[in-house]
Amino acid sequence: MTAMMALLAAMALAPMVAGQVLAPDEYRTCNVPPSSNDTVDVYTSALLERLIDVNDRAYEFTALLFLYFSWEDPTAMDKMITSTNAYRNGSGDCQFPCVAGSMPSRTAEGYAPEFSCCDDIWLPQVVAYNLIPPYHTQFSGLIVGEDGKVGWYKSLYGKYFTNMQFSLFPLDTQRLQISLGLTSVSHGAGSQTVRFVPSATASMFLMRNAIEGQKKKVDSVSGWSIQDVSMQVVDQPLEEAVDYFIEYFGTPPVPEEPMPVAGDNDTNRDPSNPFRDPEFRHHGVNIYISIKRLSEYYIVNQIVPIYVLVLVSLVTYTHNPSKVETRVALNLTCFLALTAIKWVVNRELPNSSYPTTVSMIIMTAYATFGFGVVESIVVFGFYKKAENDEQEEKEKQEAFASSPSSPKAETPSLTKSSQMSSFKAVLESSARS
Repeated sequence: MTAMMALLAAMALAPMVAGQVLAPDEYRTCNVPPSSNDTVDVYTSALLERLIDVNDRAYEFTALLFLYFSWEDPTAMDKMITSTNAYRNGSGDCQFPCVAGSMPSRTAEGYAPEFSCCDDIWLPQVVAYNLIPPYHTQFSGLIVGEDGKVGWYKSLYGKYFTNMQFSLFPLDTQRLQISLGLTSVSHGAGSQTVRFVPSATASMFLMRNAIEGQKKKVDSVSGWSIQDVSMQVVDQPLEEAVDYFIEYFGTPPVPEEPMPVAGDNDTNRDPSNPFRDPEFRHHGVNIYISIKRLSEYYIVNQIVPIYVLVLVSLVTYTHNPSKVETRVALNLTCFLALTAIKWVVNRELPNSSYPTTVSMIIMTAYATFGFGVVESIVVFGFYKKAENDEQEEKEKQEAFASSPSSPKAETPSLTKSSQMSSFKAVLESSARS
């Protein structure tokens, strides 16, 4: 696989500005993997040392992750012995100590990792696609066995961007993703193929999640509970991956482009174009850290105060309809109190393109207060109308009593007056109840 093909593969599957090659600089030229059957299986283990921070407003998280890769390389031991002996007798330099950051002594004996050089031993050119630069390597090194087995460990401190979904906030769970791949792609039978094989995982490593003398549960990251760590292999044609992104998230290339990145399989089938060759395959592995939000904090500090305000606003319907000022003032007070709570809540709510559960609760509370104001005004209008009608009837009755009138005309007047009094009594009794 040429360097150009490797570059094209990396460009197709991840933003180059974010992709970070994890292999040391001096090893990025040793890109011919050892293989007796044209395939090297790189067994991958992901052990989470610490999930340091989850920034759900920026869709980022910071983690300290221990990565361990192992594979078979029959030439590794000979290369280690040769480079170590050359360093000890002064005929060569130790460009890559087996234990990074620890230059071995020239007078040391034996070939333990801390005393040896691992120059020219092949390392998989692993790329972390969503790792935001810069990142920091806590420690790393190579372990070379006499039987041709090699292990490469690396403790990586870095920040990653990832997708998140908040429709169930604050009862949501998230899958934080770390995408690993290679700087090259395979090209069918006969080509050198490097495949990731998931192995061990752990949601805690090196640091025990406890405090001396504390028997109760101890949180490891603010606001979240770590559920598990899992891995999923990525193995797909490069052509399929590129077509997916362009079809669903972009526009196709123009027809006159000489070597398009995507297009119709029949008209743009150029064997020299890696993007249109179905034999080119991308191999990678996704590491998922499943976390669950600690919802008790948000329920107690956000949802409960909102429900209390809603319950307080229901007192509106126990007041006499004639007390419209009191009824409206109560709802406006709840409205202003909810607005103050909303300002505090918004600082903790994640930014999303859709309403969260808390947002819907806030909108429902606003609607409840608004309905209380409108209902108070409408009921007060009916109350005043009934009161005015009753007053008019009284005046008519007084006028009727002071002047001669027909006995037959008295009955409807008294009936209408009793109806008005009854309507007013219903409003008052409903308010008292």
